[in-house]
Amino acid sequence: MLDLFAWNGEIFISDKLTSGERKASYTPDRATMPSSNLVRLFHSSSRVCNYSNLNLTLFSKDNCGLCLKAKDVMNKILKDNDNLRNKANYTVVDIDDSKNKEWWDKYCFDIPVLHLEDRTKNDSLLKIFHKLDESETINKIENYK
Repeated sequence: MLDLFAWNGEIFISDKLTSGERKASYTPDRATMPSSNLVRLFHSSSRVCNYSNLNLTLFSKDNCGLCLKAKDVMNKILKDNDNLRNKANYTVVDIDDSKNKEWWDKYCFDIPVLHLEDRTKNDSLLKIFHKLDESETINKIENYK
């Protein structure tokens, strides 16, 4: 995987697929310097790639006002973000369902709970409990590693 980032007028490229990390950098002259929009585009696209490995699981139950609000927040986030909606795996788990007893035992007093998890990494679980604020949730998803 190649990471591209700019800092202090230099552009850095990191190749993480090789054994040992290889880095290269150069300082372009003003005529060839990419605009900040292009750098932002590369930065945003690296986040989009990460979404393809992202599991979003919302644990909720019926007759729960916070759960309804959390579902609304997640639906709005997914509606407004095509890349996240198309690449991430979003699931709602009803802990009242008898097949979800494990989750009932774990979260019966803590719902709603949103799990963010990278399918490719062990121990990558991030949990958001109770109130899901739209901007805070988006920020946590975008900064999730």
